[in-house]
Amino acid sequence: MNKSFKAALLITGCSIIGGVTSCSNDTKGSGETQAEHQGVAKDTLQDYVNQRLAIYETVKLTTNLNALSVTDRQVLPLLIQAAQIMDDLFWKQTYPQRDSLLTAVKDEKAKAFIRINYGPWDRLNGDKPFIAGAGVKPEGAAFYPLDMKKKSWKNQI
Repeated sequence: MNKSFKAALLITGCSIIGGVTSCSNDTKGSGETQAEHQGVAKDTLQDYVNQRLAIYETVKLTTNLNALSVTDRQVLPLLIQAAQIMDDLFWKQTYPQRDSLLTAVKDEKAKAFIRINYGPWDRLNGDKPFIAGAGVKPEGAAFYPLDMKKKSWKNQI
């Protein structure tokens, strides 16, 4: 393989690793919610989260690092670091209040679903809100000012 193909393969792999690690489902426990424990009917939004979360699968990505050159192995940590920075930037563009949202939500499955979707809207279901009070996702997310009209920000591209 030529060096440019190896570099492209390495960059792609690191991007995937960064995306997967930011979306990992690290929930634990019996799966019983507090509402179930108390005999109260579960929230329909919680039902939605439980159903939608089930469509995702955690995948461990591995590779043979021995197949990489010494230089490629030295670059790999830098690419992972860059992917982590890009992940933080993406959160700022999509839902800047990540920390306060994750602190406010007590259910671990809902938190995992928030991490997968980078906010309280289901990206694979037309940005349907799955957290009470989230409302409709702003058209420009947090990338453009909320009061800016779509026609204006389209002209900015």
